[in-house]
Amino acid sequence: MVWSRDVTSRTLSEQVSIRLLTEAHVMAMSAIESIVQQVPWTEGQLRDSVVSDRVWGLFQADVLIGYSVMILVVDEAQLLNMSIAKNYQTQGWGRVLLDFVLNDALAAGATAVFLEVRESNRIALQLYRVMGFAPVGLRKGYYAAQPEREAAVLMRKVFKGV
Repeated sequence: MVWSRDVTSRTLSEQVSIRLLTEAHVMAMSAIESIVQQVPWTEGQLRDSVVSDRVWGLFQADVLIGYSVMILVVDEAQLLNMSIAKNYQTQGWGRVLLDFVLNDALAAGATAVFLEVRESNRIALQLYRVMGFAPVGLRKGYYAAQPEREAAVLMRKVFKGV
């Protein structure tokens, strides 16, 4: 998908849209976060992100079904969080949202996007590979996990021709 450079929202169909989130969406984000993340962000962290970062929400009708949190530093973007509600996972919504976020990063001047993902999160790792990310490192003990800490795979996508 190709998005316009000045987009602040995008309607994908009558029922699905992507738009910037605000503090009014923090409770809905927190509800998703608490179910899908092993160590969920707090409401305070989510609130801080919608105030200072690029936070996009994926909506079906008016129901938030996923979101992403990205920061831009000079010409690099970092995808800090991407979550899809449990009932909507493995249906292609993560790919739709990630595609949008990548186009947003490119339009904002990023030449590359970085992210960390749990080494055990095979579904996310596969999605990121399909979307052009490649592993560039391993951060041992990065994530809290039981009974031991878990490694994060550091991945990068470089935009060609930028």
